[in-house]
Amino acid sequence: MSRWGIDDNRIAAALAAVRPDGVGERSLDVDDRDDRIDDEPRVIDDLFARAIWSVLVEPGDSTAGALIAAVGAVTAARLVIDRAPAQTISDATRGEVTTDAATSGVARWIERLRANDVMRSLESAARCRAVMVVPGDAHWPESLDALGDSPPVLLWARGDTALLRRPGDWHSAELKWAL
Repeated sequence: MSRWGIDDNRIAAALAAVRPDGVGERSLDVDDRDDRIDDEPRVIDDLFARAIWSVLVEPGDSTAGALIAAVGAVTAARLVIDRAPAQTISDATRGEVTTDAATSGVARWIERLRANDVMRSLESAARCRAVMVVPGDAHWPESLDALGDSPPVLLWARGDTALLRRPGDWHSAELKWAL
């Protein structure tokens, strides 16, 4: 069992099926394979947390974006799963998210918080041969970073993901973005 309440092997298998080069091949700023193997649990947690967020939020949810930017996808997801008080979420963002915005955000997110939905989204993506592209991946479109607190937490893509980095070629890959 993992920190997510789902078997670690099931999570790893689901993520491996939707990653273009395998789960641990994400750009990690490390130089050798042994370091990537040691980092793999952290990478799996981050990828799974992003899958969680892709189910919880609508594109452009700046409250979620600010929280993720402040504490990372994993800690942000844990705050929601553990039903942290709105003040804790506001404090985690150093006040960038007000207590009222945190209260509203948590209410929206909790309604969608079901582990089966996250696993189902990963399994559905694998069935249609979609891949998960996240910030830090080689094919992540850097132009999305200009969206401030509203960038997608991941992209679902089919086709040649290298095209995501080429201006004007997004139409060549089928895309779905999730905040």
